[in-house]
Order: sequence, then C-alpha cells, then structure tokens
Amino acid sequence: MQVSIIIPSRRREHSLYRLLHSFIKQTPVSMEWNVVVVGDRQSCWTPEFVGMQFHWLSFYTCTAGGPASARNLGAMQSTADWLIFVDDDCVLPPQWLQHWENVFNSVPKDVVQIGGPGRPLSKPAQYSAFWYLVESGFLTKPVRLNDRIECIPTLNAAIRRDVFQKIGGFDSSFKFAGGEDSDLTYRLYQHGKVEYSDSTYLYHDHDRSFLNILEMYFRYGRGVAHHIKIRNRPFQEGMFIAGNPFKIFLLLPLVVRSGWQLSKGILCKNYLQISIVLICAVGQSLAYQIGGAYEMIRRKVIG
Repeated sequence: MQVSIIIPSRRREHSLYRLLHSFIKQTPVSMEWNVVVVGDRQSCWTPEFVGMQFHWLSFYTCTAGGPASARNLGAMQSTADWLIFVDDDCVLPPQWLQHWENVFNSVPKDVVQIGGPGRPLSKPAQYSAFWYLVESGFLTKPVRLNDRIECIPTLNAAIRRDVFQKIGGFDSSFKFAGGEDSDLTYRLYQHGKVEYSDSTYLYHDHDRSFLNILEMYFRYGRGVAHHIKIRNRPFQEGMFIAGNPFKIFLLLPLVVRSGWQLSKGILCKNYLQISIVLICAVGQSLAYQIGGAYEMIRRKVIG
C-alpha cells in the first residue's frame, strides 16, 4: 500500500519546518509513504533547501488559486492508493502514520474518505475563548447534518486517490480557505461512504486572535454559500454545514460553572472569562452568517 501526504503551504515556513520534522520521529510502518509540499510563489524557502533536509519530500509551486488548487496540484504528483491532506500548521504525534496504516488495513472498500481529529497543539498561558471552543468540540468535531457527516476538515483527511481523480479533486472555483472541504465531502458521497477515526489525531496550532477567528468564520460563511449555490442545495442547509449557530449552547456548562464560582466568591476573574467566551462564540456565529450573506449578495450583483 502506498500513501502520499499532501501539504499546501503559504508563507508559514516555521510551521512547515516544524511539521516536516515531526515526520522524522514517526514510528516505522510497512506501507510506503512520501510527502508532497505545494508552496505559493511568495514563499521564501527553496526546493533545494527542503530537498537537502528531507529526502522523502518533493516540492512544487502553485502560482494561482487558493488551497484547493494547491492540493489538486499536489495530488497530481501522486500514484499512491491513498492521499492524506494535512495543513502546514499541524504537528504529528509519533504514531500518526501507524494509526493511519491500521485504519487503511481495516477500512471497508466502499469508504472513500476518512477524517481525523485536530487536537490543540498547546494550551495558551491565559484562558482564551478560542481555547474553550476547541476544548469543547465546538471547532474540532466533524460537522453532521441528519446523522450524516457534512464536512471532513482537510487539515487531517484521507481520500482514495482513484475516487479523488474521478470527481476532479477540489473545486478550484474556491479561491480561499473555506467551504472547499465541505464541497469535496458532498461530492465524495456520490461514490461511497465517509467515516471518521479518532485514532488518527494530530495536533493543530490554534494560536489565533479574536479578529482571526472572526475572519476565519467570515470565510467559512462565504465558502459554504458558494458551495450551496453551485450545488443547488437548500439555503437552510448551509446554515449548519460549518457554523451551526445552535452550537453556542455548548457554552452553557461554562456559564453555569462560572456563575456558581462567582456566587461563591471564587475568583472574580471568571466573570470576565465567561464574558469573553460568549462574545467570541456569538461573534464567530455572526461572522459566519454575515460571510454567507455577503457571498450571496456578491453573486447576485456580479451575476
């Protein structure tokens, strides 16, 4: 069995270098594997530099399009049975390849896509709203609609290469990060089943500011609006694919806990803590909805 790991990278040389070093520490596996990095033209590192450090890695440059086009270019270089897509701000635990090998050896033939978790790389020194959203599963669980997985985030996702080629890979009309993975999962369902494996986890760097969170969910909203438009899906489904507003109720345990601590006079800072978390959660939900509305209006205006 052969596996290719595809990594799109854009101006995050330090993160990419950290990720590539985590491949060196992998537990040996029997399957053959290689790594394909696709960088943008603004990258300041060269193929020669990377090649000297990692003999199992190949490097390509994608001069147009967003991460969807970059992943497609990387997949074109592979002849493997499976493609695993990983983001450049991730770090692999030593057994990551071994866990994927175990999954590939046992997965039914009708399964065409498998997702894995992205656990937080580190907990910030100060309690942050984003950390709670990650810790509670607000941002790390596969998105489901009517018990069907609607989106496998491509920060850690495996796809059968032959099926990936059959559907034409990622839709390159997605010019930015957001919605292209939902669109891919939607089209893969026409060729088989989609599953999720908790054992294939990796670590994801969630070091984001509040403004970064809003910008990220604005993109998600735009991307999902684009997806439901080109696939002729009901608009209400798009409200849940990547930004289910009702998930805000995941914050209720924190509200109750902080309220109890405040009533007992335990650490008044909890009042500020819960306020920040609620603002963050409401903000990300609004940013998602605004992004979707913006994309719908933009498409109406430009036709």
